[in-house]
Amino acid sequence: MRKFKLSPVYISLLTVVIFAAAIFAGMQTGWWITEGRGTPLAGSKGGGHGGESEEVTEEHIVNEIDEITEEEHETEGIAGSSTVQNALDMGITMEELEQVLEGAIEDTSVKIQDLVSERGLKFGVVKDALNALIDD
Repeated sequence: MRKFKLSPVYISLLTVVIFAAAIFAGMQTGWWITEGRGTPLAGSKGGGHGGESEEVTEEHIVNEIDEITEEEHETEGIAGSSTVQNALDMGITMEELEQVLEGAIEDTSVKIQDLVSERGLKFGVVKDALNALIDD
């Protein structure tokens, strides 16, 4: 009897064909799910959120980002993403900022960390000095 031998090339091709066929069959039967839904066996259409799906709009995303940004800057003190305006909102005066950052500040929307690196300062030292001014 003759032995049937598969070469590695044929095994690789067979694997790809079987994989593609399984994906195609899954898509046709509804078992290939790429969204945040439950599995067909679980019987749910929602992703664990009570079966209701909320449509995500651009406005919804912008509002979520704004909330996260506000929460981040409501924390105690200066962080890596804090801007000059955030520091002013925390009660640090422009004169104090310019003294700690060793130079004039024209734009209040710039990140403090960017100013620190432009001026060759160490962010940790500047952050500690600014946080000390907040605590006063």
